[in-house]
Amino acid sequence: MAHQDIFQIENHGYHHKPLSINGKSAYGIPGTKNLADIDFEVNESAKLLAEQTGKAVRFFRPGTAFCDEIAVQAVRNMGFAVLGFSINGDFGGTASAEQVYENLKQSKKGDIILLHFNRPKGGTRAGLVSFLNESDLHCGHLP
Repeated sequence: MAHQDIFQIENHGYHHKPLSINGKSAYGIPGTKNLADIDFEVNESAKLLAEQTGKAVRFFRPGTAFCDEIAVQAVRNMGFAVLGFSINGDFGGTASAEQVYENLKQSKKGDIILLHFNRPKGGTRAGLVSFLNESDLHCGHLP
């Protein structure tokens, strides 16, 4: 995916933690506890992504999409823009292929689509493949 023009792979954190200066949790996931924890969460993942994709990342979205104001500023000071998402494509990997397809049909250029490929029994892959094969992106068939 890193070499496809229609995808942009960015930073989502090393441990998928909410970014907080004091450990605030979101969705039952404990957040980072201090600036050193925030630095590790952001920069370790950025290093791994650069090694794997050959591209430096520019954006960061924290796990659970939670980031307190101090953490936002810390990430900006590291040189990254902090993002959220505009379309929840697969409801945390629980959506059917049809639901994913319908959600993706609502997308437009510039949208940030949240998809989870870590749930192989979910409908994410099949819904995405259907959408890409039937859209006007002209990307051809995905295996």
